[in-house]
Amino acid sequence: MLDRSTFGWCVELGLPDGMSGYVQGRLGVMGDVSADEAADAAFFFDRGLIATGWEADCELTRSECGTAYALVCVELGRTYLDGFGGVERLADLLAGVLDAADMFGLALAMGWRDAARPPDATGRAYLLTQATRELRLCRHVLAARAAGVDPMGMVLAVDGERWAAMHGYQDLSAGPQDEAARLAVESATDLANASDFDVLTPDERAELVSLAEAAVAYAA
Repeated sequence: MLDRSTFGWCVELGLPDGMSGYVQGRLGVMGDVSADEAADAAFFFDRGLIATGWEADCELTRSECGTAYALVCVELGRTYLDGFGGVERLADLLAGVLDAADMFGLALAMGWRDAARPPDATGRAYLLTQATRELRLCRHVLAARAAGVDPMGMVLAVDGERWAAMHGYQDLSAGPQDEAARLAVESATDLANASDFDVLTPDERAELVSLAEAAVAYAA
């Protein structure tokens, strides 16, 4: 999502330039939802930033934007993982996790799970890695909402003022979320997300970790 080529490809495919393309692409996999629903999914971003990006002029529907953005993800996978020997197994393990996960109320993760999977394992492995990432995010959002923590405060506590500004926050005077609450949310997220991997055997989980780490090293 932060690769510079992504922004260029988005414009070529008809998405808006810059942040608006990011918003409409990443969240567009949920379909043509309202700006409020998009902001709900992007919980840790400033709601005004998401609403502005979601409503920016674009000839594509938001659903079409999501389809295009997923295609960009697939193409990046083919770039980053070309020649990586573990793609087939990585894709299979991730598909097993995603297809078995209970995604009730997790519209963003569901949208990425349901994005068209390409026939080649290289593109598929990268797309499913992104979908698995969004699954954890959705678990994190639910945990944060249940705990009643401040979204901006969470971003400040984890990544600092620069990243909070990138998330659209202007007034940072409220400060970071207190550490005890942040850690409690992280723990609840880890616990909920861990259940998504129960479909795999212990050996398969260890294999998935090894493949993911190897893929990161290979892409780098």
